[in-house]
Amino acid sequence: MSLPLFPSSWMNDEHRMLQDSVARFFKERWVPRAAEWREGGMMGRDTWLEAGANGLLCTGIPEAYRAPTACCAPASPRPMAAAVATSATRR
Repeated sequence: MSLPLFPSSWMNDEHRMLQDSVARFFKERWVPRAAEWREGGMMGRDTWLEAGANGLLCTGIPEAYRAPTACCAPASPRPMAAAVATSATRR
């Protein structure tokens, strides 16, 4: 059983839309492949490229400083995205 996500007082409608979008992405695209990744011992490059194409990586870096074909190291997706992914696997 997981704890419900408690709303933060600093979140506005834009934050909630981002949260919903990230949760939907993880639930639809990552959760179904979790067993495959566990068995293989890693997530495929396509996984990170898709997350980057959807704007889920390097969100703390201004777009002007991001390389168009590169994303940050796979270990650096936005913390909120990681939290939503964890909660999505528990639902």
